[in-house]
Amino acid sequence: MIRTVFILLYNLIRNIIYRIRYKSRYRACAVERISPGASVRLYGRSECRFGRNIELAPGVDIQTHGNGSLDIGERTYMNRQCMISCHNRVSIGAGCMFGPGVRIFDNNHKFSKDG
Repeated sequence: MIRTVFILLYNLIRNIIYRIRYKSRYRACAVERISPGASVRLYGRSECRFGRNIELAPGVDIQTHGNGSLDIGERTYMNRQCMISCHNRVSIGAGCMFGPGVRIFDNNHKFSKDG
């Protein structure tokens, strides 16, 4: 019970900080279950939207870059060590459950004009 209250308070504060830091580019409900060990970072003019009642376990790493747009639907669960790297657009529907170590990329590492 105490752990749950701590996580909810932590997330409320984190949500306020993200809203100040990222302004309208970051949208989430006031109370989410995002582990203190999870990371959400927005670079450039990218944006991130979380639906209601999501849960991100420890080690989850979410990054958006450039003009990327990430949408995660309500009631979505991401287990330990999952990663999303979004440079263009990633959209995850409602009620999805990701097992440990899932990686989602909408980009590659080829830098030639042919790749």
